[in-house]
Amino acid sequence: MRLKYIICLGAGILFIAMYVIGYNTAAGWESEVITYDHEVNAANAGSDDNVILKHGAKYILEAYNSETEQSSTLEDTIPVELVGLTRNQVIEFIGENPDYFGENDEIVRNVMLVSFSENRIVIRKNVEIAEETTEYEFNIGDNEPKYYIFLIDNAVIVYKEDKTTVYMETGITADELDETVAQELIMGVAVKNISELYRLLESYTT
Repeated sequence: MRLKYIICLGAGILFIAMYVIGYNTAAGWESEVITYDHEVNAANAGSDDNVILKHGAKYILEAYNSETEQSSTLEDTIPVELVGLTRNQVIEFIGENPDYFGENDEIVRNVMLVSFSENRIVIRKNVEIAEETTEYEFNIGDNEPKYYIFLIDNAVIVYKEDKTTVYMETGITADELDETVAQELIMGVAVKNISELYRLLESYTT
């Protein structure tokens, strides 16, 4: 009888021990999963709005031709118009200016941001080859300035046509400018279209 009691007591203790060990293990797994999800969500939410593209960042443009099913990759330094932008500003820029990423003989169907960091950006575009045409369109409003470039507090800033809404903080400083260009920007330079804007900004840093 005494032996049977000892066996039952030992079995009970063993059962309780296994239960406690199993509970603690499961709790540890749950804790690990919760912590992992938190880190992933934090990474996804991120602080990308506090990260801006640096002047020497690597620029990678991937292109896919939906007609020929061919792809290509261009690696270069970051275009000046993207310097100083945050992730959300780059997405906005892409949405407003998809044709900027196309070549002369391309029709850009879609552009998307693939990867973003302060030292590297990857953009992907879907394109088709444009057919030659002899028809040209002309809009009277094309000659009206769409942007204005000013030098304010030693920083080159692009404003929209109302001269009050900031379109782009270029990251270009007065130290990078010729004296003549700096004087022009203090007075303000009117720009007719986005292509001319990019050409001028590029010229300020070369």
